[in-house]
Amino acid sequence: MTDNYKKLSANKLAEYIDARPQRRATIVRQQKCGTAHPTKYYALAQSAMSKVMAASDRNLIFDLEKTRISTHPGWGNNPEDLISNNFKALQRLMECAERQGLFELAADFRKPAHPLNPLRYGDVQLSNRFDSEIVTSGRRQKYGGVKYYINKNHPLSDFSGAVLAALLQDAMIELVDKKSVSAENVIILDAFQGKVFRASSNYKNYIREAEAAMREFSMHWDTIEII
Repeated sequence: MTDNYKKLSANKLAEYIDARPQRRATIVRQQKCGTAHPTKYYALAQSAMSKVMAASDRNLIFDLEKTRISTHPGWGNNPEDLISNNFKALQRLMECAERQGLFELAADFRKPAHPLNPLRYGDVQLSNRFDSEIVTSGRRQKYGGVKYYINKNHPLSDFSGAVLAALLQDAMIELVDKKSVSAENVIILDAFQGKVFRASSNYKNYIREAEAAMREFSMHWDTIEII
């Protein structure tokens, strides 16, 4: 893929879908001008939760990761706030995973072996990521994945959560193949809402909705001049 495509992340598209027109215009401008807020703010909590889910003794690793986050020097303009927010986010992720039954899944959780490739939808290049790989065994191994969505200011709606799950399913199918992906184990865990969104067999309907939003995003992009 070349740099001529209009670049957008799946998480930012979910925010765009739920946004009012004025906020949508701001999102497009930020993406085109390269001033969008970095997505790695909650990297400590996401990495920690990935380790917790892959552990045989999750409570032990949870305690160790809480200590690791609390003693991390942090980065940016307000490192203390960053550490505090990551600590709270990890607690929310753990509570949500337990409440939503993720610990009871008959599956292995692993750190993803490969990153997801950006996918092209029209002239938009959409990046995506997941934090834990889910592998179920049987006559044929099935794969899934969990994205730990952490955004206090922009919680997912039922619709944008379903779209985000469908986009993750689409990216995982491209990574492995359609028959190897278990839709029910493609999961978006919204930490601060305590909600889980799962992909479904009719995920293509949500992909079409995402494509419509990306076409609108692309049209707005073309109207913005960079000075």
